[in-house]
Amino acid sequence: MKKSILILLMVSVINLVQAQITINSADVTHSGDLYTVSTGIAFAGMDATTTGPNYTWDYSLLTASSTTTDTIFDESATGSLLSFYYIDNAFNSNRSNQAKHGNSFALGTVSVDAVWDFYYNTSASFNEPGFGAIVNGAPLPIPYSSRDIIYSFPLTFNSTNTSNFGYALDLTTTLGLYYRVQKSRTNLVDGWGSVTTPYGTFNCLRLKSTIIEVDSIYIDSLGFGFSTPPITTNEYKWLASGKGIPVLQINTSVGGVVSQISYRDSLTATFVSGIVASKTDGVIFPNPTSNEAYLRLNSGLSGNFKFEIFGIEGNLISSEVIQLSQDTRISSLNIERKNLVGGDYMLRISGPNNFELSKRFSVSKK
Repeated sequence: MKKSILILLMVSVINLVQAQITINSADVTHSGDLYTVSTGIAFAGMDATTTGPNYTWDYSLLTASSTTTDTIFDESATGSLLSFYYIDNAFNSNRSNQAKHGNSFALGTVSVDAVWDFYYNTSASFNEPGFGAIVNGAPLPIPYSSRDIIYSFPLTFNSTNTSNFGYALDLTTTLGLYYRVQKSRTNLVDGWGSVTTPYGTFNCLRLKSTIIEVDSIYIDSLGFGFSTPPITTNEYKWLASGKGIPVLQINTSVGGVVSQISYRDSLTATFVSGIVASKTDGVIFPNPTSNEAYLRLNSGLSGNFKFEIFGIEGNLISSEVIQLSQDTRISSLNIERKNLVGGDYMLRISGPNNFELSKRFSVSKK
């Protein structure tokens, strides 16, 4: 009897050691890293709020609506002015050591392209000092008032931290307004255990981030300003040792509605329709677009390629077969002819030698 109890205790200790991991600087992203990420589709009964110690999360029923490859760059790769502003130097208050492409967008007559999010990975924290972009053709660094502490190391069960940050945009000369964003982030490691995604099963920590945002706008021509009511959103991240990015992340908007699901994946990730993404060597530009976009394709293949455009919900909008030669590098996507309204879309291309590619793009209509 004593032997049985001893064995049970030993098994319990082994399971405890395997499951209760600690996340440090080495476990998150570093410049030069390359990750494949799938955007997931929620399944019936999914509940991101469930958590606890020694918990088992099963998200194996997630399916992918798209798969992309994210590259983590050194901050010096972001261009002269931006890289200088966020230079990795001990005397720089906006110091960073890595950057990642963000989303381009348009705001009235203001075009914001080549967005970069900057990060600083240290032994104490993984934080964001700000971002930058090309605004109407000119580089513009946009620092935070103080750093957004995304992770405070070491991360263990019940770890907490809070950070307050924000930024301001003076658009009085272009749009006649002044725009300010104030945010707070409260992190809590509220669970540990095992999570299963379509990519695999991992020992993990579960981190919940509650983000409260207040936006303020001052309209110069009216001499009038106002602030929006506080908006609360949540990020749920499952972090595993040495995986860089979260193996699973679920974001919820106001009211707990799921706004985004992403999980680390492989280049053999299967889409809902059965199509497999095995290549990521295409770029759509400009993105967003209003009437015409182009695809730069570097497949080195020739033959018939099927171009399919899907709505963000997975509905097929258009399909056509285009013959490309081995030397073809640029292909036109006639947005206006396809009568695409403003919103997000997915372009999927399949061709010879099992070539398959999916790219997300946005249409902006004034």
